[in-house]
Parts: sequence; C-alpha cells; structure tokens
Amino acid sequence: MGMEMVLAFLNADLRNVGPTKQTLNIICCSGIKDSVVVFTLFDEPEKTLLPEYLVRNIKVVCLYLNRKTFFLKGSRILKEALQKHHVTHLHSFGVKPDILAHSV
Repeated sequence: MGMEMVLAFLNADLRNVGPTKQTLNIICCSGIKDSVVVFTLFDEPEKTLLPEYLVRNIKVVCLYLNRKTFFLKGSRILKEALQKHHVTHLHSFGVKPDILAHSV
C-alpha cells in the first residue's frame, strides 16, 4: 500500500490577487481538493479570498507568523505543520513562502 499524496500550497496570505485566484482555480478544477492543504504565513488582509476557499471546503491553515517569528522560528513551524498534515509535495508562491519552502 502506497502513501497518499498530499499537496500543499504555501502563500504569504490569500489576498485577492492573480496567483491566489489561480491557486483556487487549480485546486477546484483539477479534482485534487481532497488531497490539498493551503498554508498561509501571515494574518489575512482586509481583501482576502479566504471565504472563497472555505466555501469550497478547501483546507486552509494559517501559521500566524510575524516578522520576528518568520526569521527565528518560521522554518520549524512550517516543518511541523507539513508533518502534522502529512504533506508529501509543497508548492510555494512568493519570496517569503519560497524562502521557508527552501529551508524545510
């Protein structure tokens, strides 16, 4: 028996911009919704697509980092979250998500 693939998308947040919309479209249109978790690093801004993700039953987990925790503990916090959710593949969007993704 093989291990089920769990794909994680790592974003700074789910602000209403193109890459966040594309991530939502990829998840919804590809049929992988049940094996996906979306991680965000920071609190959501005022204009967020979070409700669009949640209404589609897409699992979203915020790591609630700030500037200090990003640099001091971000890598460890992300690694623990990936393990907790049994993530096998990780895709990041943006400079800060890319930095943490590279460190785990």
